Amino acid sequence: MEYTKKDDFVGGYIEYFISKIPEYKNKKWTVKVYAKVVASGYSTQKNGRQILLKKGFTTNGNKENEFYKYFTILEDL
Repeated sequence: MEYTKKDDFVGGYIEYFISKIPEYKNKKWTVKVYAKVVASGYSTQKNGRQILLKKGFTTNGNKENEFYKYFTILEDL
């Protein structure tokens, strides 16, 4: 199960996707959203990375243009 969304910016786009179903951790339902920057050049990749960092995404280890962020979708019932 994979859901995607794209946001365009000048010179490229950011692709968001969810590859897993929501998880129940610490009395909260959370979902992990991944984001990938696809751009034509280094300067536009840098702009895409800045957009994601401002939105609170974290870098994904050695993968330079991949990011992730956990979102709480539902508190404990």
